[in-house]
Amino acid sequence: MNEQELLKEYNKSESEAKFESQKYNAFVPYVNSCYSGEGMIGENSYLMLWDKEDIEELNDDYEVNEFLNDSILIGSDGGDTAYGIDRTGRFFSVPFIGMSNDEMEYLGDSFTEFLEYLFKL
Repeated sequence: MNEQELLKEYNKSESEAKFESQKYNAFVPYVNSCYSGEGMIGENSYLMLWDKEDIEELNDDYEVNEFLNDSILIGSDGGDTAYGIDRTGRFFSVPFIGMSNDEMEYLGDSFTEFLEYLFKL
C-alpha cells in the first residue's frame, strides 16, 4: 500500500468504512441510488431525505454506530424523528434523542412501503 492509500484509509469516516465493509453491502445500493429532497408525504407526514454526500457525515455526527446495530440513518421528519434502513433493507423510524434498537419502529421492507406508510399517517 502506498502512502496515498494509507492516508485515505486512515482518514475514512466510520460510516464510510461501514459502507465498504462486506457486512454492510446491503446499504450500497441505497446509498448509490439514494433519493434526496424534502416535503409533505400525504396530509400528516413530512420527509427530509439526506443527500448521498451527507449520509456518512450525519451518521458520524449522530454517533449512529454507538446506538443502533447494523443500521444507518437516511433522513428525518424535520423534527425529532430519524428515518433509517437496516442491513436487511427494512426502513424504520427512531427518535434522535434516546436512539436505540429498542426504540426502532419498522415502517416497510422497501422504499415504496416506507413512503406508503408515511403517506397513510
